[in-house]
Amino acid sequence: MRIVVCVALRADSTPTALPAHDAHAVEAALRLAEGAGRADEAPTEIVVGVLAPAEALGVARGALAMGLPRGALVVAPADLDDDVI
Repeated sequence: MRIVVCVALRADSTPTALPAHDAHAVEAALRLAEGAGRADEAPTEIVVGVLAPAEALGVARGALAMGLPRGALVVAPADLDDDVI
């Protein structure tokens, strides 16, 4: 099983840490991964994807610090319309 936790931050807000509601999503993914799978199945993979300005690298690092093995920061251009996010 593969679980992807998606985090999207508005261009006008650049937190340096993982917001609380997104941290809850990471915790839920970790719990799902612990309870999923049988001995004959492949282990569950969890990945976090963050769409945010480059200054928000700490958001992706926060998710990785919670125990996620992989993550990606997709840098959103400053003029990206909020409707996209």
